[in-house]
Amino acid sequence: MASDGSIADPNVIALRIDVVEDDGWGSTVVAGRRIRVKGVHVGESARVKVIRREGRTSIAELVHLDDALPGRTQPLCAHFGACGGCTLQHFSQAQQLAEKQQHMLELFNAQGIAVGKIAAPELGPVQGYRRRARLSARYTQKRQRLFLGFREAAGHVVADINSCPMLTAPFANEISSLRAVIEATTLHAAVPQVEIAVGDGTAAMVVRHLLPPTSADLRALRRWCDTHNVVLWLQPGGSETACTSDPESPKQLTYADLGDDLRMAFHPLDFIQVNAVMNRRLIELCLAAIVPDAQRVLDLFCGIGNFTLPLAREVAQVIGVEGNRDLVQRAQQNAQSNGIRNARFIVHDLHAADARRVAALGTFDAVVLDPPRSGAGAVLRVIPQLAPRTVVYISCNPVTLASDARLLVNAGYRVREARVLDMFPNTAHVECCAVFEMG
Repeated sequence: MASDGSIADPNVIALRIDVVEDDGWGSTVVAGRRIRVKGVHVGESARVKVIRREGRTSIAELVHLDDALPGRTQPLCAHFGACGGCTLQHFSQAQQLAEKQQHMLELFNAQGIAVGKIAAPELGPVQGYRRRARLSARYTQKRQRLFLGFREAAGHVVADINSCPMLTAPFANEISSLRAVIEATTLHAAVPQVEIAVGDGTAAMVVRHLLPPTSADLRALRRWCDTHNVVLWLQPGGSETACTSDPESPKQLTYADLGDDLRMAFHPLDFIQVNAVMNRRLIELCLAAIVPDAQRVLDLFCGIGNFTLPLAREVAQVIGVEGNRDLVQRAQQNAQSNGIRNARFIVHDLHAADARRVAALGTFDAVVLDPPRSGAGAVLRVIPQLAPRTVVYISCNPVTLASDARLLVNAGYRVREARVLDMFPNTAHVECCAVFEMG
């Protein structure tokens, strides 16, 4: 008999979790083999049962939690456990951020990098924060039903959800009604995904469709959109084919995370920071690290000018560099519409950075970079040639942040401070901001 009163199973093993991986699963090594299990976290002891093997790793299911952390709490979403969108809802916000900060620091330590100041994590809303998301859709002939939502926690199956408390209005409580509308159209088996984007006052929905919609389909989708103040976009092919269903009267999406005196326009498929509160805090941290000491600033991976334009209001000149031509065009339009004339934008692939071209931009007092999860790539090796006193590195992946930090440290920089921000609460994703200075 086991200690919890159940019949002992010889296939059940006891373990203590020492790592939470990037997808939120706990893992540890037992008898030379890594065991992964969902729902158990660093410092917790549990009994688990291995259900399958994947190469050198075993996947296990939780049988009994023997030693739980005090930060456990009741998940706020009814779909927790099935939906893979959030894996940490059963822990308090404080416990989530503590684990994320510890993960970041361990990665810095593994690179032999000292952090001068470990700043307190930045807190934000724990629900209703996500203004940008991609919903997967899948129609099953067997059940004659459309599934719309996020992927399940383990696999490629679309979770059966009716709402998502992480999304902002109007989508948070309307997934079931949207599903019903799509399910009733001729497109019910030809919609692989729906992208949603929410601006200040207006939202957009981009329906990816593999068959042309009928006029009745369009009327039904537009009725739903009109009811919820959403602009309908259609995407028959790649992202470049996305367009409003009514080109005569497109409504522009905008956000003003720093206030109405700086309004940013964006396309519904553009990259923007999903969390408005944390984006505002990131901009404030960036300004605090650079202003008033810098006059000439370089913003790498600048996108639509999210950091470029706030900086341009505080310094003499900012140059933004971005590999996506469409994003650069929108950044230029945002500068013009906001009356900013000291910001210049350049199209350049920063993952295949031409050192001569980047170096030709001259020297800078500070560099800001906000690269994708894959890291900063080739351009990082060029930064020392630009001689910035300060480098602000914003990252959604502490693994690549730490490895990129090693290149900067080898070039003579030190990590003045680092912190995590709750950009993606209840998920295993980690947003970090590290400030480097020369010497």
